[in-house]
Amino acid sequence: MSDIENDDESLLTENNNNIHFENSYKTYINQLIDIIADILDKLTNKSNEQIEKEKKEDENGEIILLNTTMIEMEIFNTNKKPSVPVKKFLERVVKYCQPEPSTFITSLIYLDNILLRTKTKLTYMNSYKLFYTCFVLSMKFNEDRHNSNKFYAKVCGVNINDFLLMQYRALKYLDFSLFIQAETYELYYNNIYSVY
Repeated sequence: MSDIENDDESLLTENNNNIHFENSYKTYINQLIDIIADILDKLTNKSNEQIEKEKKEDENGEIILLNTTMIEMEIFNTNKKPSVPVKKFLERVVKYCQPEPSTFITSLIYLDNILLRTKTKLTYMNSYKLFYTCFVLSMKFNEDRHNSNKFYAKVCGVNINDFLLMQYRALKYLDFSLFIQAETYELYYNNIYSVY
């Protein structure tokens, strides 16, 4: 009987450790959501101010797309500014996708690389889909467990064909290379946490 009681105590201790880990994970993820939401908000606000100063319109008031890259990047645009704040969107993503914290960091690296290579600005119209596409690519490449494209499309609220095209375009702009050097990851990680 003593062995069973010891096993029960051991299981209770292990269960308490798991609960502590889950609470720590939730706290860490919530902090990370706040940080990522703030980064995306600041980038989009800055870009939108620049775009307003630089945009060119035709005689009908339509914005003129200046190059092929801009046309290809249209797949990431929404018809209007999303009504859901970016923080709420990220909370939804976490709720359904249950990512590792590192997925957010690598997503930012992918996003940054795409913006630099395409000379595209992150705007209210493209930030959700573009970040989310980078996020899904990061999950698929870096995590042992991930879901189907149909599932990810549903979480983002886009149809599956558009989502597949979004992934293809993002991969194209990343030269189909998702590997990130440890030094690059550490640089982004340290920069993010030194600011926040």
